[in-house]
Amino acid sequence: PAPLEDVQRAVRFVRHHAKQYGLQPMSLGALAGSSGGHLTGLAAMLAAPGINDDPDPVNRQPATLQCIVLRAAPTDFTKLLDSAGVAALMELPSGSPATVRAYAAASPIAHVSRSAPPTLLLHGDADEVVPYQQSVAMEAALRGVNVPVKLVPVPGGAHGPDFAARGQTRSDLAIYTAEMVRWFDQHLRSSAASR
Repeated sequence: PAPLEDVQRAVRFVRHHAKQYGLQPMSLGALAGSSGGHLTGLAAMLAAPGINDDPDPVNRQPATLQCIVLRAAPTDFTKLLDSAGVAALMELPSGSPATVRAYAAASPIAHVSRSAPPTLLLHGDADEVVPYQQSVAMEAALRGVNVPVKLVPVPGGAHGPDFAARGQTRSDLAIYTAEMVRWFDQHLRSSAASR
């Protein structure tokens, strides 16, 4: 659980120091892709409360996010049992019932609830590392509990920060950047204004 705990600690740290950074402490969003998207999605879905009796004031802050953008994120490890990347992350032998349970527990989709934050999903439909279906399933799960969600498919998009195949560039990247900015503006500015 160390990578997840690191993300939760980072959210708590930013929230604790929000006034120093000129931020609204209860209007935090996150953008991450691939494995970082997995961890951000998992942290957001778990929405860990603050640890009230912790001697460290940072840990007393909740590790919650009010809005997220996940780019090509693996959201259901149980559908990736044969993935070498997931196996390396999980450090578990494949095939055992305990492994399947651990993969489920580490999957953001398994923790979707009505309290999940608004989620924008960006995913290339030609991604050969993390199947596009991962974002399709996550969108359906969030929609099923009435959480604001939007899936933006990137036609011909590969895996990577700019959705381009190795050695190529995409001329339409600004379109997807604008989608992210609109999502954050819509969901974070409105929550900050209501405070």
